[in-house]
Amino acid sequence: MISNALKETFHAGDDEINSVLQLLSIKPASYPESFELSKESNLVLNALEGISNRLLKIEGEKPIFYKTEKSTFRINGEDFELGQEMYDSGSNFNTIGKFIWVDGSIIYYSDNENTIKSINEENDIYSRITSLPF
Repeated sequence: MISNALKETFHAGDDEINSVLQLLSIKPASYPESFELSKESNLVLNALEGISNRLLKIEGEKPIFYKTEKSTFRINGEDFELGQEMYDSGSNFNTIGKFIWVDGSIIYYSDNENTIKSINEENDIYSRITSLPF
């Protein structure tokens, strides 16, 4: 079956669709040597590049936290404000990080590398959180 198809293609006339000569004469597409975009196309491409650059800046930034109406939270009997340092009273008062938010029984904070982390009330350190470094 395949051999018959090859023979028919080989013996086909030059003008026929399945002609070997016609298939061999196909050349790959090429770009013209000189090519200019219209002003409108340039404008659109420049706008898209600007949008792309702005998105890259936004995606690369760290989250920004805004002060809300309630900026003081009570943790272990002490008041904490947004951005205030938190310390571990059971670990030589080492810095835990900067307080961000409380959501139920979870405290969110940013560490020294500005990574957002959380402490659950089931964690031992939760009860040792203090606002005083001594």
